Amino acid sequence: MALRRHLGWLCVVEVVEDGADFRYRLIGSNIVEKVGRDMSGHMVSEVLPRSAVDIYREMLRDRQPVRTHGRVTWRGKGFLFHETLLLPLADDGVTVDRFLVEMVFPDMPVAKD
Repeated sequence: MALRRHLGWLCVVEVVEDGADFRYRLIGSNIVEKVGRDMSGHMVSEVLPRSAVDIYREMLRDRQPVRTHGRVTWRGKGFLFHETLLLPLADDGVTVDRFLVEMVFPDMPVAKD
């Protein structure tokens, strides 16, 4: 129940072939609405630039959370700004096998002339 208000903003990403790639298992409905596509079942490398795949690989190796932010350029929606928290998870407590990701889209500040 504590995560209830976050559910639409969450993704679950699984590690594929020891980090050769990563697969979206679940994409929250609020994210789908904002970016305009449900990427559940797709590989991260099919959807995001290589730099994003590299972030997942670094988390796989370092087992540390990561925060990213920027414009949603990978969907041609540079007018949207995202903040994303990526949390590595391990069933055995050691080997990262998936990630819990929360992506939100805060209002961007208006540029002053």
